[in-house]
Amino acid sequence: MNLNIFYKWESRGLLLLLLMVVSHWSLAQRQISGVVQMEDGFTIPGVNITLKSQPTIGTVTDLQGTFSIQAGKEDYLVFSFIGYQSQEVKVGNQSKIQVTMFPDVKELDAVVVIGYGEQKERDITGSIGMVKPEALTKIPTANAAQAMQGRMAGVQVSNSTEPGGGTKVRIRGVGTVSGQSDPLYVIDGVLSTSMISVDPNDIESLTVLKDAASAAIYGNRGANGVVIIKTKSGVKGDAKFSFSGEYGVQTPMNLYEMMDTEQYKAYADELFVANGTVRQNRWVRNDDLTHTTNWSEEMFNPAAIQRYNFSAAGGGESGNYRVSMGYTDQQGMLLETGYQRYNLSVKSSMKKGRFRLGETVLFNFSNTKRRPEQSNPGAAIETAPQIPVYDPLNTKSHGYGVPNEDITGTVNTANPVYIHEKKVREAQTFGTNVSLWAEVDIVNGLTFKSNLNGSFSSNFQETKNPAMDQGTALYATLLSRYNENHSWYRGIFWDNYLTYKKTFAEKHDLVLTAGGVIQNENTAYTFHTADGNRDGLETIIGGVKQTYGADKFTKRMLSSFGRFIYTYDGKYTINGSLRADASSQFTKENRLGYFPSISAGWTISEEAFMASNDKIDNLKVRVGYGEVGRDLSLSDRYVAAMYPNVNYPWEGGAANPNTSGHITASLPAQDLRWETSEQLNLGIDVGMFKNRLRLSGEVFQKTSRDMILSVQQMGDLGTGIDADKDFLGVGLKNIGSIQNQGVELSLNYDNFEGELTYSIGGNFTYISNQATELVKVGGKDTPIMEGNQRLEVGESMWYFFGYKTDGLYQQDQGSEDLEPLAKAGDVRYVDTDNSGNITDADRVNLGNSLPKYFYGMNFNMGYKGFDLSVLLEGKAGFKVFNQNAYQLTNTTLKNNRLAELVGNTWSEENTNAEYPAIFASTASQNFSDRHLQNGAYLNIQNVQLGYNLKSLIRTSLITKMRVYVSVNNAYIFTAYDGYNPDVWDTGSSAGASVEYRNNALPTPRIFMAGVQMNF
Repeated sequence: MNLNIFYKWESRGLLLLLLMVVSHWSLAQRQISGVVQMEDGFTIPGVNITLKSQPTIGTVTDLQGTFSIQAGKEDYLVFSFIGYQSQEVKVGNQSKIQVTMFPDVKELDAVVVIGYGEQKERDITGSIGMVKPEALTKIPTANAAQAMQGRMAGVQVSNSTEPGGGTKVRIRGVGTVSGQSDPLYVIDGVLSTSMISVDPNDIESLTVLKDAASAAIYGNRGANGVVIIKTKSGVKGDAKFSFSGEYGVQTPMNLYEMMDTEQYKAYADELFVANGTVRQNRWVRNDDLTHTTNWSEEMFNPAAIQRYNFSAAGGGESGNYRVSMGYTDQQGMLLETGYQRYNLSVKSSMKKGRFRLGETVLFNFSNTKRRPEQSNPGAAIETAPQIPVYDPLNTKSHGYGVPNEDITGTVNTANPVYIHEKKVREAQTFGTNVSLWAEVDIVNGLTFKSNLNGSFSSNFQETKNPAMDQGTALYATLLSRYNENHSWYRGIFWDNYLTYKKTFAEKHDLVLTAGGVIQNENTAYTFHTADGNRDGLETIIGGVKQTYGADKFTKRMLSSFGRFIYTYDGKYTINGSLRADASSQFTKENRLGYFPSISAGWTISEEAFMASNDKIDNLKVRVGYGEVGRDLSLSDRYVAAMYPNVNYPWEGGAANPNTSGHITASLPAQDLRWETSEQLNLGIDVGMFKNRLRLSGEVFQKTSRDMILSVQQMGDLGTGIDADKDFLGVGLKNIGSIQNQGVELSLNYDNFEGELTYSIGGNFTYISNQATELVKVGGKDTPIMEGNQRLEVGESMWYFFGYKTDGLYQQDQGSEDLEPLAKAGDVRYVDTDNSGNITDADRVNLGNSLPKYFYGMNFNMGYKGFDLSVLLEGKAGFKVFNQNAYQLTNTTLKNNRLAELVGNTWSEENTNAEYPAIFASTASQNFSDRHLQNGAYLNIQNVQLGYNLKSLIRTSLITKMRVYVSVNNAYIFTAYDGYNPDVWDTGSSAGASVEYRNNALPTPRIFMAGVQMNF
């Protein structure tokens, strides 16, 4: 046999077999293309893409983030990039694949912005919360603070429903009795009292310093917590552009249902009969009782809202830039109200050698059409329903319907539509935040930074009230009035500090910071009012009678601070700081305040004995203690205040004044010193399963001592207006303390691998608060009353104080009974002190006004270009005083009432009724548990569904085009029957959970549609 021939044919056979295999494999392969992007839609160049079954076969994304690779139907593509979580995607039937990569928090060792610097997240020892920037843009609002609601434990947020309205943020409870419990906002180094100056689209990171160990570096401004905002910067590379726009409709929720004309007439007839009088028939012109005006629907209507933002960013080796512009237009659901705002943000930085410098400039201008001065939404819906909105024959009232002026017993109110359509109150606000900074590396590890920050704002408000005879004495305006109010604010803050960073022997990490701050704040205010004539008045100059006034306030502060952070071997961290503040608010002897903090952390997961545990990636315990201060807005209260033009009775008492002069309104508060908040925090952090599951828990105690409270002063000290009284003046003293303590929990799980990505999270907070010391009279702590709320030692802050009730009386009472004058159908009160009589002493604690529990839940999902997000938030453990319902169910008044009173008021034929008899005793309206409702609620705050159209777009110029629809306040689960149990108020701590009838507005349900583009 010829072996050469055999080997020749064998070689040809093997070659043929190999060709067949390769051919078969090639036929099973096809070209797969796609794009890889970050969460914000910008593409990522340089991503490695390989076949999972054959890791040697692969490619990388180009500068536009696109790729192309041969792969089979059953293959998995593996995407990997430094600092990001790896992803595996099955090819299947796809020919184009879009992949979104998410940062690998553990690998990045994420950096967190803290006061005067940054710190690795793994080294954090205090209590710090963060909100992702994309979450801030899901809520249709111009105020990013509103978007914090439900996002993190320990942070309670309540939002105004007025266009451009404010936000009340409370971090770990109410910190003072004064009502100044808002946190400090630091926007690119500029100190502020709100976030209104920054567009939510411009925020790169939002960090909340919740405990004193974290916030003490800000000293006197950090007592209520600190919110640090860092705006977006430019990026290296070609210019990148972004655009977002959305348009929607707001619809009012939970409007009150009032009586129609027929029901109101029957109610009024019964009321007049019970009152022993006869109703006049001249209710309206021509005695027309067939017409019904629904004043709720006339005053509250669906309203449009729209927002737009455009930005451009880029940079090179030596610098970067970013410019953005924003516009918001929110029309009010309340008639003739609205808000418009324009934003401009400019930010850049550059470097050369060891020098770096940059700036951030934030401009904003807003125009707010506010409710007129006489506007009262609660009273508006009480207007008699038979009155038409417009009456062309009523020339005296310019064609608006009003009650006839000669009708006995008619409601003494003006037409609310007239008030809103003819009276004007508009405000224009211009604000600028400027941050200029320079930084230099002195030697290796030592850096000096100087920040010159300024905040400037101007507000101009004009009010126009034309002359008009409304036919009622209370609301007749015989002379037109024009009013102007101007206010200005200027704050200059200059920070200079050194930072030294050094690692010794690869295990010892040390960061030292030391510096000083100079602050100067000026506020000025003027007002000018002119009364004209019946023909109208549009300017101050034309006024027949003019009044004016002005005020000015200056606040200065000089501060120094120091901090050290030491970490050993990535396991043990200790953080200490000390700040000294000298404030012009106090006398020279008391100006200086010291605010120390110390905290420590132990990362147990880095210990050797945890090395074999492949489930726990992070386990850390933390403990911290700190003190922060508060100086309030005292306006030089250490100087005596005077009252002018007071008659002083030298002899003969107040009835025989002998001379006029000045008296002391309050004694100088020369001993006044800082309020101090002491806070203790214990925390634990757990990360499991490649940090997909993350748990954080906190226990805290926050004690505010040396509170600045008002106290009465003795008349013989020369204070007060009425010299015949013993206690005449009011002064300020450091008396009293309050305490908040609670528990915070947060739990999150995410999975960003595969085609279906999702994350789910939740947070829960429990807070218990009480006063521990108040003003003492006769050696005893004296409770403080504000309205129907009370502050008392040992009790929850500002609890509701009133009578307990036990149904309605079924028969008239006599001299031997608890309430001898009570009639059948009156409210029956409980004799809580067993005295045999109903007196003020029977009032008791009726429940909390401040929530004990608040929580939030979020869910996010993505699949093949689709994304869905849901946010829930709620509160519990409190009651709400619905002042609207209190008024609208008062059966002694002649105004229109709630429709639910029909057939539900007590009578001899209806003894099981819920409400007292018509024209029941006024004692039946005493504040009681009848007027309180459970405020617990769960709000489906936001649901958003989006789709990325990038896969359908053929051009490479557009890297992202996402369209979405959303609904805000989709549904509120609650037993509360008012507008919203999450009551917004602008007053002090007292007044929480009160739906004031002159301020409360319906909650809007907002439907939105929008688009987001990157190119």
